[in-house]
Amino acid sequence: MSVISVGGRRYAANLHWLERAGRRANARTAERLRRYWFVHRGKHTGFAGREASGYPDGLPALSLALLTLIGNGRWVALVEGAATGGGTLYALVKAQDGAILTDGEDVFSDRAAALEAFERSRSPGWALHATPGLSDALRSGESEIVELGPDALGEATSRAGDAIVMVQPKPARGVDWRKLRVAAVAVLASIGVWTLAVAGWAWVERDALLEWIAEPGGTTVPSQAPVPPFDSLDRRTC
Repeated sequence: MSVISVGGRRYAANLHWLERAGRRANARTAERLRRYWFVHRGKHTGFAGREASGYPDGLPALSLALLTLIGNGRWVALVEGAATGGGTLYALVKAQDGAILTDGEDVFSDRAAALEAFERSRSPGWALHATPGLSDALRSGESEIVELGPDALGEATSRAGDAIVMVQPKPARGVDWRKLRVAAVAVLASIGVWTLAVAGWAWVERDALLEWIAEPGGTTVPSQAPVPPFDSLDRRTC
């Protein structure tokens, strides 16, 4: 990220734009990009990193000020401004359908490189915009270049009211109860499916199971010898 001053107002430039997500996703993205500040606009989020000379917290985003000033559609804008530590910076911003492109912000310290990048961005149907110090140098071809005034840009910034803020801290790595609940439900559902399957099989095979339970298991019980009738007994034993 870079800080560029236009018309006496400081802006954050060269943000990285992605589709808007939740707090946890923002924290993970900030960690991955090493850009711990962000600003929302519609369905997108722009991530900014710390500049060598300071923090971007509270600064307006140059791209969003341009979006407020120029409006929707497809456009390319080249803005000349002052660097924080002295010198000149050139910010190139590209937008389409009310959103800044993912790779739609670049910052150059070399004027020739900035003008060349702007020329490469020329495409049929895209509107072209530039600040007064650049518009004369870029007037070529059939496309008209609309001049961007620093005062108008400042007024658009005030209307937009978009300021970069610190990304919320990354959540601590502990027990994720939501995932734990999902896992518990999955396990219970699995147990329930197996229970139903076993019960269904037992019902279908109930006759075979009853026969298997009724079998003596191969054990032979010795039978008692028949008792002789009373008349056949030896009377001498009486």
